[in-house]
Formats: sequence, structure tokens, C-alpha cells
Amino acid sequence: MERPDRADSPAGGVEIWVDGDSCPVPVREILQRVSRKRGIPVRFCANRDLPLGTGGGDLLKMLVIRDESVDDYLLRETAAAGGIPLVVTRDIPLAEGLVELGVPVMNDRGRLFERDSIRELRSLRDARAEIRAQGLERMSRAATFGKREQKAFADALDRFLAKPPRPRGFPEKGTLRS
Repeated sequence: MERPDRADSPAGGVEIWVDGDSCPVPVREILQRVSRKRGIPVRFCANRDLPLGTGGGDLLKMLVIRDESVDDYLLRETAAAGGIPLVVTRDIPLAEGLVELGVPVMNDRGRLFERDSIRELRSLRDARAEIRAQGLERMSRAATFGKREQKAFADALDRFLAKPPRPRGFPEKGTLRS
């Protein structure tokens, strides 16, 4: 896959990867605006074609993944990526795998997943799945995604982009000895 040259990127090496299968339209729109405004490459990965706005040029890409799961693709590609990838997903098992690789992951409501919290979230998710599998609870998709959730995501994304983490593989300041 062709990668943009991050050294010349006005975004300081940040590249956003999106699990597009479950990404709400308002979040896709926010990401497209941020891409155009800040010159940040955004890669939408899904198992079907998603409509993207116009005007993104080479910065916006829609990657339709048919030969493997989107999760596997995102794990492989972001692990191989240089610079600072940010993955946007609400898929907890995918987020857990990425966080373990040191990849920053944010959900569509602006929550940045941490190593400490992702294991607990995975445990809760698995427990709910088990309860549903036993027929004790029905799966509800009734959670709303309104203006408050959009603002929370946009604000969290701005905070991340204002102070992104150091690129993976780079030592922390002051840790090198001569």
C-alpha cells in the first residue's frame, strides 16, 4: 500500500486510520474536515464502500477490505506504519490489540483507550456478550449519537492532535546516553 511521506507532512507524522464499518456519519464528516484543514491523511477501512465527501485529494482514502477482516488489516497496517497512527474504532477487541502494540486508539465518542482501562472494557464486553448468548439480554443499538457526542469526539481529537504522543520506536527525551 502506498504511504504518504510523513516527513513532509504538515501534520507532524500523524495519520488517522478509521474502522469505517461502525463509524457514525458525523464522525466521518468531522475526520474529513480535520483532514482537509490540517493536512492529515485519513484512511477509512471497511468491508464495503462508504461515501466520502469531495475535496480531500490524496489525504482521504477509502480502503475496501474484502480478502481479510478489517480488524486484521488495521492491526497489520498500523503496526507496520511509521509515524503516529491514531485508530478510531468502537471495536473493543480491535482496540485492545492495537493498544497492546502501542497504537493510540480513540472511540467515536472521544475516549482514548489506555492499557489499564482496555482490559476492563474487554472483560465487560465479553461478559455482556455471554449474557446475550444465553438469551438473558437482547442487544440494543438504541444509544444515541447526537451533538454532545459529536462535540466530545471533536474536542478529544483536537486535544490529541495538539499534543500527539511520540512516534513509536523513538526513545523518550533524556533516555539516550552518550
